[in-house]
Formats: sequence, structure tokens, C-alpha cells
Amino acid sequence: MARRCASRLTAFLVAAGMLITLGACSSSGSTVTKTPPASSPLGSVAVFLPSDGLTISQHTPLNKWTKFTPTLTKSLENRGFSRGSINVTTSDSFDKQSRSIQDYVVNTLAITDNKAKTKAPASGGSSSSGATQHAASNATLIVAPVVQLGDADTQYGDYASHSVTWDAAGGKSGGDDSTGTSGKSSADDSAATLRQAGDRLVSALKLARESGVHVIVLSNPIQGFTPDVFVQMSTAEQIGSLQAKLLASKLQLDKVSRDNPKSIEVLLPRAAAQDGADNADSADSAAKDGSQDDFAAEAFVGIWKVLGPYVAAGKVVSPSGSFNAKTTQKDWQASAFDASKPQQVKDELARRLGMEQKKTPHTRIDGIIAMNDFVASSAIDELDSLQYTGSAADVNPAITISGVLDNIAGKKDLLRGSVPDPAKQPAANDTTTTPENTEKNNSRWPIVTGYGAYIDTIPQVVNGRLWMTGLEDRQLMAANIAQACEQLDRSQDIGKLPFIALANVNGAQVPTIQGQPLAVSASNLKKTLIDPGYITLAEAGL
Repeated sequence: MARRCASRLTAFLVAAGMLITLGACSSSGSTVTKTPPASSPLGSVAVFLPSDGLTISQHTPLNKWTKFTPTLTKSLENRGFSRGSINVTTSDSFDKQSRSIQDYVVNTLAITDNKAKTKAPASGGSSSSGATQHAASNATLIVAPVVQLGDADTQYGDYASHSVTWDAAGGKSGGDDSTGTSGKSSADDSAATLRQAGDRLVSALKLARESGVHVIVLSNPIQGFTPDVFVQMSTAEQIGSLQAKLLASKLQLDKVSRDNPKSIEVLLPRAAAQDGADNADSADSAAKDGSQDDFAAEAFVGIWKVLGPYVAAGKVVSPSGSFNAKTTQKDWQASAFDASKPQQVKDELARRLGMEQKKTPHTRIDGIIAMNDFVASSAIDELDSLQYTGSAADVNPAITISGVLDNIAGKKDLLRGSVPDPAKQPAANDTTTTPENTEKNNSRWPIVTGYGAYIDTIPQVVNGRLWMTGLEDRQLMAANIAQACEQLDRSQDIGKLPFIALANVNGAQVPTIQGQPLAVSASNLKKTLIDPGYITLAEAGL
């Protein structure tokens, strides 16, 4: 094993040219944050994360890599890693990131190999390689692979999981550098760049592991590589399932009868059609080239596992007919649309409610799964424009705006009362039901769900227009990652940590830190967002 690592290191150093050094700005163009050298009994941690684009608006999810970096650094320090032993590198492309990681591996193994040689006996044979492996085992590499996302997927934040894959034959299967603008040559170039970056990254990571460096991969599995630890952040299915479960609970779908079904719409964002193609053409193309519609498809699976049985039982209907009792988990396209701009969301909701002219009687709508806060915000604006009235507090009288304020001030806890039926179907002999009463019932505000915890939508949670949002608990996630790093560096059994479970990653059973997204509503907003410091009272509109 030692000789194999030595030969692989030699070959890797030659291939890399031995010309790589880490500095304030690496040769790959990635940004490296380094602190002055300092010793650490737990060794070093090198963190490689995607860089965020410049955000000047509050209309963005809380789940951003720029917010994760200081949280993880602090958690590592709390576990005993010195500040000087933690280096963070951010990259804006998969290609640049792969080069930065290659640089790190070459430098780390070259330095430890040189140190080992100076200490090795003259007749040491394989002692140098063995010492290199031992020295490298005091290093941990944390990687969140860069994924180039379309508008539909960025709406969920940076942590949502997307597999990083490529086609060895040259055709693109996913991941980064997927935005070729015209012609076969551009697409081929992107595929070649992706393939080369992927091969480079996997080669570097495999060599690092063989040499004793611990490798932790965050959120996005990497084709052809098995890490020491995988960190599973929110998946598309989890995000869809979370909203569907809370909506089903809020509307008490278990108690609904076929005679009085609930009206629900699923606003599922998808990748925009290209070159004027319609959604059907885009769907065919997506199936062939692995486009990011995969996320929408997986999200619908999570939704349908919850809502499907209610629809099949006649307890839930779609006003637009986008789903029915014959719908399966594979029929996501009927609920999907291009939601890259607010007006597209508004037009889609008005169309589904049959209220494009805004003069027709209101269509009853009890719940809207908006998938993320970008879509939810625009849906709320359109509901207001269509003159739907009230809030979630009307559906649940136990939760009032004054109660929300008292809860946030710490004066009392909010209790959820039973959910009244907002509108009953009139019986054939019911002479008391008037058109005016029916219109009043049909115009009541629905339960709207989202995800991402956008700062500018939190006030909508407080006022009841947005029933719930969700986000990744990055403080807990960072604390668990830091503890796993400590366990690895102390050569202790990581499987004994309470938050570790074995999960399938690229066909192998890998120790996995499994995160569950947090659901945030008016009743727990203070506990989940304000108390941990994710947002301030002012940002909550208070």
C-alpha cells in the first residue's frame, strides 16, 4: 500500500508540474482565505466551497455558502482546531475548484513527503511513504462541489443537493459549465471542460484518501468518488415532502370527506425552455442531457408521496386540473412551469384559478405549495391583486397577529387549534347558501408554503400570508461536521457519533451526516430563526 501511494504521488506530482503554490489567490483563480500559520493538535482543515455571487437584495435564501463559512470555522475552533490551521478556498466554477483541490493535494503530500524523507532511515525502504501517509492523516479536506444552477434551482438556496456527474464519452450529464450558448462546438467544449475537471477532481481526492487525508463531501455527491464522510443537506424530495406534510396537517386532510374536498395547487418551478422551445420539447431535451429539471421531478416525488393518496381518495382536487386521481409520481410536468420571473408566477397562478381577467368570481383555493419563497412571494402578491382576503390566522383562529408578537417577545407559546373548514359545498336543498356567502368563502386566503427563509418574506410569515417556510439548520450542520473532523483526526470510530448513519453514496455505504430541513411558521419563528441569530427582529418586520 505504501509503495503504491508513493508511486501514485510521484506520478501525480509530475502530472501537476510541481508548479503549484497556495496563496491569497491560487493559480486557478479561486479565492483562498488563509490565516497566519499556527500549530493545532488536531491537524489542518482545508475547506473548498462554491463562491456566492454578489447579493445586494434581501430577496435571497438564508442558505448561502458565504453564511456557512464563518459558522463552520467557528465550530471547528470550538472543537479544538486552531484558527491558523483552517484554510477556506472558494471557487466560482467546478473547473477552478478542481484545480484548487489538486493544488492542495500536491502541496500537502509533497510537504509531508519531504518531511518524511528527512526523518526516514537510510535503509528505510517504504518508510518514507508510510511516514507520508501518517503525516497526511492529520489533514482533513472538506469539499462542497460547485454546481452551476439554473434560475429554478437557485431559488432554493445553495445547500440543496445536486449530483455532480459527467459523461466519460463527452456528453454532459450534470454538474457545472452547462451554459453553452450556441452550436455543437460550444456544447462539446463545455462537456469536455466538465469531464476534464471531474477527472482531475476525482484523481486528486482518491490520491488524498490513499495517502491518509480525510475527505468529507458536502451536499453534492461526486461521480466516481467515495468520501470518508458524506454530509446530506436538503434534497429536492425532502423539500417537497416537508411542505406537503405541513399542508396536509394544517388542512387536516385525514378528516376531509369526498363530498367536500380541499382545493390545492402545486406551483413547481422548472428550468426555462431554451431557444423558444415549449415545455414539452424542453422536457424531452432534459431527459437526454440531464438538465436541472431533475430537481423539479424529484421534488414532485416528495409532494406526491404525501398528497397522492388524498387525491386518489377524492379528498384533494386541483382547480386547474393539473393533477387528478390518475396522476403518478412521474407526472410532474403538468404542475411545472418556468418561474424565473415574478410575473410568470403571477400569470400562472391567475391562469390556474381561471381569473386572468380578475373580474370573475373567486375560485376556491385552500392551499398552495409554492416550493420556495421566490415563488411564494409572487403568488402572495397575485392573491392580493386578485383580492383574496385574510391570512393563515383566519384558517386557524388560535394563531393571531397579536399572539405572534407575544410569542416573539417570549410572553407565551402559540397553540394550534382545530382547523375549521373554510367553505362547505352547498347541499342541493340548502336555501341559506347565497351567491354572496359562497363568494365570501371562496375568496378566503389559502395556506401558502415555501422554502428558503428569504429575509424579505419573513414578515409575510409574521402576518400570516405565508404559512411556512424552511431552511437548513447550518449551525447544527456545522457543529456536526466539526465534531466528525475531530473524530477523524483522533482516529476514533466516527460511526459511534449519534448523528452518523450509513447511507448509499454512489453505490457504497458511507458514514453520513443527514440533515433535516427546519420548518418555520409563526408559532416557532422566534425559536428557529431569531434566537439562533439567523435573522434579527428588524428583519422579521418587528
